[in-house]
Amino acid sequence: MLLAASAFAWTYISPISGSFTGAATSSELLLYNFVELADESEDVVRWWTGDPDNGYSLISFGGPDNDPDGFAMYKTDVKLNDGIKYSKVLETHPKWVDYGGIVANYYNIYIPKGGAKLHAKVGFIQGGTTGDAYVYLYLVDEHHNYYFLVGSSSAGDHITYSGGVKTYSVSIPSSLKGKTCTFGLRVYAGPSSAQDWVAWPYVYLTGKYVLNLASDETSIEIVQGESTSFQIHISGDYPAPLTLSASGVPAGVQVSFSPSTVSRFSPDSVVTITAADDAEIGTFDIVLRARHLPDMLATKTITLKVSPKAHPDFTIDISPTSASVSRGDAATYSITINPSEGFDQPVSLSISGLPAGTTYEFTPSSGTPPFTSTLRIETSASTPLGSHTITVTASGGGKTHSKSIDLTVEAVPDFSIVVGPPSITIKQGEVAEYVIGVASLEGFSEEVGLSVSGLPSGATVSLSQTSGTPPMKSIMKIKTSEDTPVGSYTITVTGTGGGKTHSASVNLVVKEAPSFSITLSEEKVSIIQGESTDLTVKVGSSGGFSDLVTLSARVFKEGLTVSFNPESGNAPYTSTLTITTSSDIPPGTYDIRLVAVGGGLTRGAVITVVVKEMPGFKIAVTPSSASVTQGEEMRLTVEVKPSGGFSEIVSLSVMKIPSGVSASLSTSSGTPPFTSTLTIRASEDASTGVYDLSLRAEGGGIVKTESFGLKIREAVKPFDFELTAIPSSITVKPGQSTSIAILVTLKSGKAEPVSLTAVGLPSDFSYSFNPPSITPTNSSTFQLTAGNTPGSYTLVVQASGGGVVKTASVYVKVEEERCLIATAAFGSELSPQVQLLREFRDGFVMKTFAGSQFMNLFNSFYYSWSPYVAKAEENNQLLRGAVKSMIYPLIYSLEFSRRIVQPLSSNPEAAVLISGIIVSVLIGLVYISPIVVIISALKLRKDDRWIRPATSYTLRVMAAAMIMFLLAEALLNPPLMMLSSTLIVLASMSLGALIMPIIIKAVGRLKSLT
Repeated sequence: MLLAASAFAWTYISPISGSFTGAATSSELLLYNFVELADESEDVVRWWTGDPDNGYSLISFGGPDNDPDGFAMYKTDVKLNDGIKYSKVLETHPKWVDYGGIVANYYNIYIPKGGAKLHAKVGFIQGGTTGDAYVYLYLVDEHHNYYFLVGSSSAGDHITYSGGVKTYSVSIPSSLKGKTCTFGLRVYAGPSSAQDWVAWPYVYLTGKYVLNLASDETSIEIVQGESTSFQIHISGDYPAPLTLSASGVPAGVQVSFSPSTVSRFSPDSVVTITAADDAEIGTFDIVLRARHLPDMLATKTITLKVSPKAHPDFTIDISPTSASVSRGDAATYSITINPSEGFDQPVSLSISGLPAGTTYEFTPSSGTPPFTSTLRIETSASTPLGSHTITVTASGGGKTHSKSIDLTVEAVPDFSIVVGPPSITIKQGEVAEYVIGVASLEGFSEEVGLSVSGLPSGATVSLSQTSGTPPMKSIMKIKTSEDTPVGSYTITVTGTGGGKTHSASVNLVVKEAPSFSITLSEEKVSIIQGESTDLTVKVGSSGGFSDLVTLSARVFKEGLTVSFNPESGNAPYTSTLTITTSSDIPPGTYDIRLVAVGGGLTRGAVITVVVKEMPGFKIAVTPSSASVTQGEEMRLTVEVKPSGGFSEIVSLSVMKIPSGVSASLSTSSGTPPFTSTLTIRASEDASTGVYDLSLRAEGGGIVKTESFGLKIREAVKPFDFELTAIPSSITVKPGQSTSIAILVTLKSGKAEPVSLTAVGLPSDFSYSFNPPSITPTNSSTFQLTAGNTPGSYTLVVQASGGGVVKTASVYVKVEEERCLIATAAFGSELSPQVQLLREFRDGFVMKTFAGSQFMNLFNSFYYSWSPYVAKAEENNQLLRGAVKSMIYPLIYSLEFSRRIVQPLSSNPEAAVLISGIIVSVLIGLVYISPIVVIISALKLRKDDRWIRPATSYTLRVMAAAMIMFLLAEALLNPPLMMLSSTLIVLASMSLGALIMPIIIKAVGRLKSLT
């Protein structure tokens, strides 16, 4: 609160200049007097003193002025090194040591949007002739960015006693406008703090606030006796309340505000403008003001239009005001009735001054304004030519208004068209001739084109003259054909020219001409191969036709013949058409064209003939040749399919069967289509060789045979062998190799190559056959290398060749891996310590993908040397005790890591990763770090500069290994997991080994500083 009171002291410095519309800037105001604020509470300002070696600490304001830690306090009635006596100054003395300093931070310093300036004056109290110091004045924004106003980030402004008093006036950077900052004041002693009696007569911040006055309306229209309201709004950072007022208000108009005082915390007000009944009429500029004397004024100008009270009336407008029409045409006008000043009575329309021979119509003839009516004035042949003035009158609500319009009636050039005679009657195929006459009216002289419509089908038209200038004559000839339908037709002749179109119509009657026609009783017939069929051909007569008509046919397929009975006769008559097919004509669809000729006329018709297949059946034996071994049987498929609608029973039998062979049919008879299985069996003494057999099928008087070949082969015993594995049971240790003999013995048949494979082993086992393929009787050596997974497994050796597959089983037992060193140290595999190590390995690590892959690599390393250490322990009690002592830290590390990752039991992969890192770091710390420290103590390395790069390289390796670890987890890639997990363990051990050197280095540095 004290800071706020000081910040808004409102010391008036300079008056407002210029005019403002909407937006304004305040006078320059005193915002913060930092000298007066120097003794405020710590939430306003804090003071520190200190030096670079010992740091800075808080001090209380007020001295005393002999405090060796430095001080900040007020001094009154003192002279500075400019010889001037000041009633009050702020003295800031750095800590009384070389390079001592004093710093003050003023909090929550707001920089107004209109900009700000810092003003300061600094010197030394008179008498401190050796005074020599550096001063800094700066602002710090909310992002901890420093803005130096006096001095810079590298050096303060240097002041000396002999240099006199310095004054500063610095503009605050525009980027800080509208932001809240921390203001800093610092005095730095430099190499000497003697007589650094730095005193500040004044340090203060001035600035300008921004204010904007906005209105929802910029133009207001009001009628005498009415009022209207709208809202205004202030914005900006000006902190004080403002009084609202208006100027430029015309007589009889009142402007009020609700509320009449606004601020940035309550920025809205409703403006109400009320016009009295006798308010001054016109358009005025009213200036709305938001003011705080004497430093702020913002204005907004709006336009006010005051209109008089209404006098109801209406207006009449006609468009167009004049029109020209050809005699006989019509003119159209649009009449618009608009109200003024609230007129709302019905208005009726009337007309006067119409010339003779005209009629008119209003649409509508009345209405309540506003409305539009269409006036149509129709002229006739008797309407006088020339210009006529017509008056339209609108009446309603006691008001009458009239408007005059002009109508000019003009003569119209035109033409007429006539066609004669009005009707002509002709027969089909004849020509009708008409005369077309085109005459000119009112001096028409444009070219007229002629067109004809309404012709019957099959008729054509020709004009002797298709266009010309009236008067004009044209001969129209209409030619019909034999196919033109009989009937009466209206033919229309249309003339077009000069923008005019006229038509005239005549009648054309077409009567039937003598002719004949042919009609078939059927247009499509079906005939079976070798049969015939009859159709009726009718020769009809029309128009009195009775000439001789001769019939003929065009046949396009061999095997089809046609005859007529009779072939000719006088129309009308009937003939019988006989169509015959041969027995060998292919089934299909064929066309026969009939032709009739007579009286100079020709008529035709097409008949479609569908030839169908003769009833029968077909037989087929699949395959057409086969072989069978003595003492065995084989099967063939017999298919019987009908053709041509055959539906009789067909019987089957087999002929030409050789001695020692029997044949049987699963179905010996049936109605096609059907299928039968033919089984042929050769006895063991059947004669070998190739034979031709026949299948006989009989039914519906049809007999068909189908031959097929049969080969009888000599019987041969099949290839067979026995498979034996020696030994059938083995016991191996993890990683150990052994050999098994695989014997393949021929039992029967001709020896064939046999391939050897093995299944049933864990993925970490490896094996090979030498050789992998043998021909019985022979043997192969099976070389087996055990993996690291203990347990019992059944190895299945599989031999396959010549279509024969045999298997032999071998029982494989892999002995469990022992903790050799720990077992030797503690004397038994059942000791609790050994059990804990085994449980950590088998119950935790080996149950995860990452742990099992790491252990595969670790076991190869561990079991390569651990047996020798365990052997040495058995004969050396002292060595066994030393090993036991070294194992205890490992046991505690494993148990500690497992307890740490217990919350991650739901994610075993993450748990084993974190546990491995913890254990590896502890191993490095316990076992390796002391060795590194001893080497350093013996000065085998000249200095400790190696620690930082070693740590950096180790962290990089760790980061790369972690990325590889995550990738291996995602891809389930064993080789990548082995590599990444090993790198993580080695990097973690290296970090553990570096811990003690790092601590020793840090302790050494602390001792050197003290």
